[in-house]
Amino acid sequence: MILPESGLTLYLTSDFMYRIFKVRDEDGNYIVVEKRADDFVQTAYREKITDGIIHINIKADKQKYEFSYAVGDGDMEYACKASTRFLTCELAGKCFTGALIGIYTHSLIATKAEAKYYIFKQHCN
Repeated sequence: MILPESGLTLYLTSDFMYRIFKVRDEDGNYIVVEKRADDFVQTAYREKITDGIIHINIKADKQKYEFSYAVGDGDMEYACKASTRFLTCELAGKCFTGALIGIYTHSLIATKAEAKYYIFKQHCN
């Protein structure tokens, strides 16, 4: 069953992307990091969390992306890292823009779930 999810994605194409998102199933709420590169899909991180506002952070440098999150006023928790090389036009083939970052919400089933986004910031050094 495909469950509703909401989070951030680093997106090159539908076959090359990383996602950090909140999903709720019958066991509770989870933060998940998924890596997709062509026909390889990996759940790199999955952790049960409590209810509350979720803060998601993706830090990038030339070699890697680092994913972290916090619930409510809690401290940021490190989830995992992923290589930047899988989201490059050179590896994925022809593409127009390079990797993009964006907010998304996705569900293939009817639901009354809501996703509310309060702040989206991008910091460049």
